[in-house]
Amino acid sequence: MKKVGSLLQASAEMACILAGADENTRQIMSSYSVNLGMAYQMIDDIEADYARGSEGLDWGEEYVPISKASYTGLLGFDKARKQVENLLDECSRSIKPFPNNDVLMEFIQMISERLP
Repeated sequence: MKKVGSLLQASAEMACILAGADENTRQIMSSYSVNLGMAYQMIDDIEADYARGSEGLDWGEEYVPISKASYTGLLGFDKARKQVENLLDECSRSIKPFPNNDVLMEFIQMISERLP
């Protein structure tokens, strides 16, 4: 929350203010940006732990994460991956009703493509 999520949340808040968005839209965009940032950070942790802890293995094979302070260290590979999928699904559902959401959907897709 204090990394990428905060930066995305601030960006979304500024865009909402400049666009004169109502409170409901601001809350939806805040949730979208925090969830997107969390998903990004979790993928980053998965990739970093996997790269350090499982040389020569394919994605998802048995490995032990090196860092206990990362999402994969706390949740394990499968649960961390599932959490990322849930966050990205929530992002998609939250902005689906908005017209012209193509760019926001592209952000979700770009982050989703990084998921191992």
